Amino acid sequence: MANVTDVAAYILTSMAPDTPMVTRKLQKLTYYAQAWSLAWTGAPMFVEDIEAWRDGPVVRRLYAEHHHQWTVTSVPAGDAHRLDDDQRKVIDAVLAHYGPFDFSVLTEFTHRERPWIDARRHLPPGAHSQNRIPVAAMKAYYSALGIDGYGPQQPPSLRTVSVGAAQIEVGLSEDLATWSDSLDWLAVR
Repeated sequence: MANVTDVAAYILTSMAPDTPMVTRKLQKLTYYAQAWSLAWTGAPMFVEDIEAWRDGPVVRRLYAEHHHQWTVTSVPAGDAHRLDDDQRKVIDAVLAHYGPFDFSVLTEFTHRERPWIDARRHLPPGAHSQNRIPVAAMKAYYSALGIDGYGPQQPPSLRTVSVGAAQIEVGLSEDLATWSDSLDWLAVR
């Protein structure tokens, strides 16, 4: 599995190679890559925790890579080649949607979204926090956004299961046959 530095390395090379990016923007784009990976594929893109810092979501391991730097052009510990095709497609969709915004706008977005808000447990706006943003909260929130038509456009060729109407009918018929006695029993109660 890729790690957060691999994701960050891919983001930097995809946005504008050798062009400095504000580290706060890199943190937010990495967060959104994880969020939409969870929403679209059901799987995390990396294993590192994301924390609800006062300026938005931060991955501590990535922060350690760029600590005391305002901008970066690379993440030496990262290797973008460790990402598989689906991970690159998710990141590309995230960059197409969120990439044009500067870090302050991305911070505002995250400050209005439930995973960050809930993880901070209603701390005052400027308070420091190391509270973890749960993966399950991110998956639920961004999946719901996607269903409602918000966020990036999902890449069309991610590994997903496509089911036709005939398969759905067969599945429903099998479920009905399995549960018919129980449903009949419940109907007379």
